[in-house]
Amino acid sequence: NNIRRQYLYRLNRTPVTTSGNVVLASQAEVDAFATTGISVVDGNLTIGKVSGAVPADTISDLSGLRNLKQVAHNITINTTYGGENLSGLENLEKAGGLKIGAVKSLTDISLPGLHTIGTQLSISSVTAMNIHMPALAFVGEDLIVKSDSMRKADFGELKTVGGSMLFNGTNGTSTKNPMTSVSFPTLESVG
Repeated sequence: NNIRRQYLYRLNRTPVTTSGNVVLASQAEVDAFATTGISVVDGNLTIGKVSGAVPADTISDLSGLRNLKQVAHNITINTTYGGENLSGLENLEKAGGLKIGAVKSLTDISLPGLHTIGTQLSISSVTAMNIHMPALAFVGEDLIVKSDSMRKADFGELKTVGGSMLFNGTNGTSTKNPMTSVSFPTLESVG
């Protein structure tokens, strides 16, 4: 009948949510998390054991978390994390809080999709050299960065820090590298 029709389909994805706390204590658990398709953790997310024998207890690859968009409470990255960066968390948009412990291998902290942290952002690392959080607009409480090696920190969209801000380059004996760039071009309010 030569009638031409055009259809428009729109794909709407429903977030896959898990309730309660998620503890990923091994690389195998991080890898298995990928198969769940979970994008929202309605609780805390803990990455790595509090202490352990490296490399036996080391998580070094977070690509299994690539679907993760939101964690309702705190994300804690413990000292046994052995990766140099946070690749795998680039799609994270919102977290209740973020605490990165004294991870000795972590040099680059890049969370390009993260726009909101409800409570505290705390980074304590001897080796972290670069922080790149260009979309982060809101930190509900304190923003704390402690690193002997910090060179650059980019918080390009940060407008509000509800508590105090602390940048400390003496997490050990002395500053190893001078900080060369800290960027807060849109900051409007602290405390």
